[in-house]
Amino acid sequence: MHHRNYVKNRWVRLKEEPIMDGVKDMQAMLKRMFLLLAIFSAVIIVPTSDSFPNGVGKEGSSGCLCHGGNSDLTYLEIDGLPDKFESNISYDLNLRIISEIEIASENSSKGGFRINVSHGEITFENTSYGSFIEDSWTHTEEGNKFRSWNFTWISPEDNSSSVEFKIFGNAVNGNGDPYGDSWNYLDFKLGGVEYFDDLSVKQKDYQIQAYEAIILAIVFIGLIYTALKAIK
Repeated sequence: MHHRNYVKNRWVRLKEEPIMDGVKDMQAMLKRMFLLLAIFSAVIIVPTSDSFPNGVGKEGSSGCLCHGGNSDLTYLEIDGLPDKFESNISYDLNLRIISEIEIASENSSKGGFRINVSHGEITFENTSYGSFIEDSWTHTEEGNKFRSWNFTWISPEDNSSSVEFKIFGNAVNGNGDPYGDSWNYLDFKLGGVEYFDDLSVKQKDYQIQAYEAIILAIVFIGLIYTALKAIK
């Protein structure tokens, strides 16, 4: 009797163990899938050329680095500014992005901008093309369809001061990702009629520095290593 009970109990245990092992294997597989999905999402979720159709905030103040460094394929022109500004005068300006980048289709996104002016006020000829976000003016979804915009700058009362204009423009091809787009910027000072000091601005090269690229590479390798360890 003892022998048969022992065999029976052993048989029951052997029957239950594969079931429990299968549940554990499924839980481990789901855990690995969830981890890989999280890592994959972290890697691929980066801003694309169409991620900011309603304009870009302070993250655009360092340039459009998700599109690489500023490029000689694109440059900006602004017309309508005087050599020196008078007090409280409205100046009608035109900003243009000149670029070799071709657009995917006539209805796709073509370009965007971020305009930061240290003094004075800005109003857009067409209010649906520009909006004020985080201390600067930027394109709207409607304004994203152009590479040229008209706006008015109202100079400050103090014509013995200077005003710094920092303008970023991005020519996009409208294909939905940051590759193949090109951007550049203008950074200059404009003095009032009673301003006689230096107007030079230290130009910055908005490139992804070598140390930044190394840090990104290390983080990416770390993510891959973590994923491989989790799978094993």
